[in-house]
Amino acid sequence: MMVEGVDEIMAKGPEEYWSSFIPAAQDAIDNRTQVPSRSGRATYRIWKYDYSAERFFIENENTGRKNSSIGKQEFLNSITKLLHAGGTIDCGEMNSVGLHEVVIAIIHPWLDTDGEVIRSTI
Repeated sequence: MMVEGVDEIMAKGPEEYWSSFIPAAQDAIDNRTQVPSRSGRATYRIWKYDYSAERFFIENENTGRKNSSIGKQEFLNSITKLLHAGGTIDCGEMNSVGLHEVVIAIIHPWLDTDGEVIRSTI
């Protein structure tokens, strides 16, 4: 699927981003990869993937709470926003849930963030 962006045509569609996120997130689970919040006050990690529900569960390591999760549709909606913005989007604009956005941006192998913007690297 091709998604036309503002300045260019992105070569990969949201489903392909999802397919590449799953193994990266599995590695993050296996390695207990820590993801700092944008403010630096909290640390998150993906602790479980439910294959049947296509949902990743996130732990706030500061509080021990494990009640946050990212489902496939939320992920696809976030990537669609990024692609429709031409592959670069301000932090806070890709996903309204900050911790979900930062986990996606840090863990996904095709995304990069400097804390101000999130960009696709492909």
